[in-house]
Amino acid sequence: MAASQPNSTATTHTYEQPVDYETIELDELIDRVSGEEPYIERRMMYGWRPKYLRRRVVIAFNVIFTLHVVILEALNRISIQRQGFVFAGVDVFNACRLVIPTVLTLILAFWLRFEYQACRYLPWMILARQPEKLKPIHDGRNDAARTIALDYASMWTPNAMIAATKNKHFLVLSALITSMLLRVQMSVEVGLQDIFLDRVDLPFSSIMDSRPYRLESGNWTTQLEYPQYVIPGVALQRFEEDVLAEMENSTALTVIVDGVVVESSCEASSVSIMTAENGTTTFAISPHRRIPSRSIQIDNIYPDKLLVGSYIAYYWEDSSYYNSSSEPFFMAMAISGNRDADNASFQTTSLACTLDVQVYPFEVVIESTKLSAVRRPGAGATRSIPGGLLDYMWRSYPNPTAIYPDDAWIGSGICGGLVTGDIMDTEVTAYFSADLIPFKVGSWLLKNGPLNGSEFADPSILEDVMRLYHSVYGSFVAHYDFRRPVQSSTNGTITLSLSRLGMQPYISQAMACIFGLIMVLTLPLLWQVSPRDGFVPFKPHTLAGMAILLSRSDEFLGALNRCGHQPIKVLMERTKGAYHTTLIHHSSRPLYPSFQLQRLREEESNPTEIPPRQPKDIDWYRPWTLHLASRILSLLLTVGFLATLVALMQSSLRHEGLGDAFDNYSHYMWTSLPSVLFVGLSAYFGSCDFELRSLAPFVLLSSKAVTYSEGLTLSFVDQSAVRALFKSLKRRHLVVVLSTSIVLLCSLLPIFTASLFAVQMGSKSKPIMLQQVEWFTSGKFELQETNMADLVFNANLSYPQWTFEDIVIPQYQVAAELATPNNLQPNSVITTQLRAVTAVLDCDYSTSTGLNVSIGMYGKEIICNPSGLIVCPLDASQSFGLDPLVTRWLCNMDNSTEGWPPLMYAWGKCQDNQGFSSWGSDSYATILVCNETFEEVEIQTTLFGPDLEMRESHPPALIGSSRKPITLDLSESVFQPNLPGYNIPNPYGSLIDDQGNKGSFFGTLTSSRYAIPDEWLGEISKKEDVIAALKKVHGIVRAQMLRGSTGAWRYLNDTATNASSATQEKSPLPSIDGEIWQTLPRVIQSETATYVLISLLAVIFILNAFLVWLSETHGYRRAVPKPPGTIVAVASLFANSTLFGNLPPNAQWATHQKLEQHFQGKRFRMGWYADRIMNDGAVFTIGVVNGETHT
Repeated sequence: MAASQPNSTATTHTYEQPVDYETIELDELIDRVSGEEPYIERRMMYGWRPKYLRRRVVIAFNVIFTLHVVILEALNRISIQRQGFVFAGVDVFNACRLVIPTVLTLILAFWLRFEYQACRYLPWMILARQPEKLKPIHDGRNDAARTIALDYASMWTPNAMIAATKNKHFLVLSALITSMLLRVQMSVEVGLQDIFLDRVDLPFSSIMDSRPYRLESGNWTTQLEYPQYVIPGVALQRFEEDVLAEMENSTALTVIVDGVVVESSCEASSVSIMTAENGTTTFAISPHRRIPSRSIQIDNIYPDKLLVGSYIAYYWEDSSYYNSSSEPFFMAMAISGNRDADNASFQTTSLACTLDVQVYPFEVVIESTKLSAVRRPGAGATRSIPGGLLDYMWRSYPNPTAIYPDDAWIGSGICGGLVTGDIMDTEVTAYFSADLIPFKVGSWLLKNGPLNGSEFADPSILEDVMRLYHSVYGSFVAHYDFRRPVQSSTNGTITLSLSRLGMQPYISQAMACIFGLIMVLTLPLLWQVSPRDGFVPFKPHTLAGMAILLSRSDEFLGALNRCGHQPIKVLMERTKGAYHTTLIHHSSRPLYPSFQLQRLREEESNPTEIPPRQPKDIDWYRPWTLHLASRILSLLLTVGFLATLVALMQSSLRHEGLGDAFDNYSHYMWTSLPSVLFVGLSAYFGSCDFELRSLAPFVLLSSKAVTYSEGLTLSFVDQSAVRALFKSLKRRHLVVVLSTSIVLLCSLLPIFTASLFAVQMGSKSKPIMLQQVEWFTSGKFELQETNMADLVFNANLSYPQWTFEDIVIPQYQVAAELATPNNLQPNSVITTQLRAVTAVLDCDYSTSTGLNVSIGMYGKEIICNPSGLIVCPLDASQSFGLDPLVTRWLCNMDNSTEGWPPLMYAWGKCQDNQGFSSWGSDSYATILVCNETFEEVEIQTTLFGPDLEMRESHPPALIGSSRKPITLDLSESVFQPNLPGYNIPNPYGSLIDDQGNKGSFFGTLTSSRYAIPDEWLGEISKKEDVIAALKKVHGIVRAQMLRGSTGAWRYLNDTATNASSATQEKSPLPSIDGEIWQTLPRVIQSETATYVLISLLAVIFILNAFLVWLSETHGYRRAVPKPPGTIVAVASLFANSTLFGNLPPNAQWATHQKLEQHFQGKRFRMGWYADRIMNDGAVFTIGVVNGETHT
């Protein structure tokens, strides 16, 4: 290495002067100048000027800034019009994000050269102004503090900007502000580029889904929740939409499918009124078309009672359950009172309508889980609904208190009641049903508000209410019973959302404005740059250059006699006044004029004589960037940045992102913050690098004697970092090598920071608490009948909430403190373990091929005779199944028996006996006797959306052996208790099989959604499968009955939905842990960018640690007594130097090569020299030595 530690102790090194050339003392030089030799002052011609402080450079920068504004605006406009301007994946996007920061880094690197030259050479440019053009009032601009003692380059940037403002140095101020704005651009641009989604339609062929549709019970008291494939008034044919999940980047699906529309054709009907003596009034409705007349009988209805309201009645008839060619119809009637004088009479409004189910083609679009459909032109096709549309509509609103005649349950229905106020609130007098379902549903759809009973007398309102009920809710129901697809396949398109590289408009405009501001600041520099003819004859970028320029300024150097070790304040005190530079043309040397720094205006001051000063008293120049505390802090910050990146990367991988990005601002904050930090770190290391490069020649001169080219012409400052790196490598100056390498590496940090974070859709999980808000009561309750189980089995009803198959789950809700919008997104999924209850059958069975079946029951042997009831078909075999109520009659038990088992079943096969329809030898029967218990189980459950919905695609799963018996004290009504033999409950009374048979357990078992083949009943080998299916059906029925029995549950006060429900303040059960998953836009940390930044920071840390140790060892904080960037500081170091006596006469106009040849064999060193004027003293200067001798 070329540098070694300088000696800073009290020992003085005194160097002898060389004798090769005549030594000219300073006083002698002054005497010579004071002679009468004539001279002429002239302005500078053909002088030197910096490469960057030129008009062509300012124009080039403004052209670049203008191009950036044009490009930003053009790309921004294209991005807005086309939602981006090019398709780009994540890798391409990250690569493109490196372009702009790279360009800005290069612009900043070149502009820093402009800034340095402006800060360094502005004093020389001010001094070059011609004296005759300087008015006395403006002499202050050439004051020493604003010229020879000014050093912008060594100042902290804010201080330099303040000083430039005070001194009115617009060139420096503009250069500093532009550098700051370019650094701001590097922090802002990280959010400039963004990914936009563009849609591309891709044709595909979708196969229709021929599975049976589901029937869901409606809830018209709240907002209608239309199920999948249903929009108001239209039920759409199902189709395969899995392509949305299977095809990457797919967002929308467009298909042409059939839609079911329920249309009504209505007419006003005449009503005949007949009153009987027993108080019964018959209203006969007679339509004019093919609809048959029907009569409605109402007891105890009088006109006087209808003056404050209306009696409304609804009748429907639909025989399509048995005959698919029949035409369903309905009638609606509103009866009100009318008083004429003293007489009161009935006033009626009636409506008779037929229903047509039409199938039309619809263009369906599914996007963001939302479905929309538009009817396409074309005629529809009439389609009947097997099973009875109106029957399904009627049964979709179960009412446990309704009384239906046996013959009216299938094929027809009627309801009516007196309504004196709002139909949604008024209690009505029961007729067949107190629900008035058609009127209430239609009223809610019509007004979603109060509708008084008297308003139904208006024919238009009555028709609108009926039309909405049948069209909207009719299609709602028809969708689920429309089992046979019309089309087998359909064509459609899948919309793909592909990433397009685009620009954020606001950031683009902000950057364009910043570039515009930079242009405003830099354009005036065309009149501020260096003059065309230059301002100095010799380049003042090295110590040799500064010394040669000052070599003829004898008066100025005389003022600094013996001040080499003094601080800058002392120097400024001794050099007060205004200065300028000029060329002195001597007659003895006409070709080589003297460049001199002259005082324009002297200050009235008496500089005191400087006493001798010991070396130990020197205050060395120590910039704050090179303080040990600052450098240790930089090491800690580097380690902190590195550790933070590693921690964030691990968190991003572990949690599939660092945070939710609901808007662009959160992503921008994630990206801009590290960019700002890295720009700040780069600025600090750049300042350190400048100081180290500035001090490098002084460290070399203070450590040993060096040649002219090794020390006085050495400079690493006024050049690019790359050039300085190569130069320092060539000269083996390791400190500058390390410092410049760190700066180059730091310039890469903001570039890769731009692609450090990105927003991607990701799945996020976090813990969540679920609170049970209902539980089974410990008291006795009555088990209520419900037809929900029938709809599940025979109408393909989706399981009501909090039930699934044979389990019933208490209702849960997200804990109140966690029930925030962010926690309960529509696509949220919660996985947890819940408590549930299931019915368990403990059964015993017996199978016999004889006429009788013997089975043990309550310690007794009971004989059952199925052959007494079953009639076998001739010449054929037939399987059979007997429901519990029928099975009772086959066994020899009477009412005196200890008790009946809750559940009894019989099934088997009946084979004729040699042509007689009696019990043949191949016949057999199985009797199953079961007791029912209840168990609490734990299930692994997946809940979807804010409503915590369970789906059949993710059914609850039983967890191991988590069963625990529980006791439910329930009572169940018996079937016709007054009839002997029917004093046992029948939980299957609401089941209606596919033949319309009510209470058909085995009909449901062999024809419903969980059907087993009917042949299994006749096979002995399949009896275990039959028992398993039987238990399954019973469990599903029991689960629906438990869920529908309001008396079975206790609720928290804030969750009770029934005023009669038992409530309590606090749940007796603790909350349950769960995990919630949501697909949200997440801030994802790029692994590639992270590894690059970690590598860069690791290398920077190692180089910086080595640099701190090396610079401290070489004494960079003890290199020079004052900041070396000012003219007066360098002049003080040469004021007592013997260098001037060794210069050739034309030194100011010679080249470095000639001067190097001139000083060949000479060596130079900075230190203490013997003062020939004061024999006992020493001066601190840079002098010429033949060798080092110590005195």
